Amino acid sequence: MAEYASDQAMDDIEALLTLANRSGEWNANHEPMLDRWRAARGEAGLTPWRWWAKAADDEEYANELATREEAIAWARREYRGEAITIVEARCFADEITGDEICEFAEMRNLEHFPPEDVL
Repeated sequence: MAEYASDQAMDDIEALLTLANRSGEWNANHEPMLDRWRAARGEAGLTPWRWWAKAADDEEYANELATREEAIAWARREYRGEAITIVEARCFADEITGDEICEFAEMRNLEHFPPEDVL
C-alpha cells in the first residue's frame, strides 16, 4: 500500500509540475522542486544512455543515435567539412519542460573531431 501511495504521489507531483510549467506560472521557486523530484526518481527518472551529435559550433545537439559509430557517421554526413562533437548522454524521462526540450541529466564520453577528420 505504501509503495502504491508513493508511486501515486510521484505521478501527482509530475502532473502538478507539468501544469505549472504549461500554464505559464513557472517561476524560480519551481526549479528546486523539479530538481528534488527528479533526484527522488533516481534511475527510473532517466532515459537510457544514447549518443548525440552536432556541428561543433552549434549550441544544441541535433540527433540522437544508438552507438558512437552511428553518431560519428551521421555527423560526418550531416556536417561535411565541419568540426563535429559527439557525446554520450541521457535525459530526464519526463516532459515537464516540454517534449521539444531534452535536458541532459548526465553526459560522458564527449569527443570533438576537427574538420580534417570529417570525410
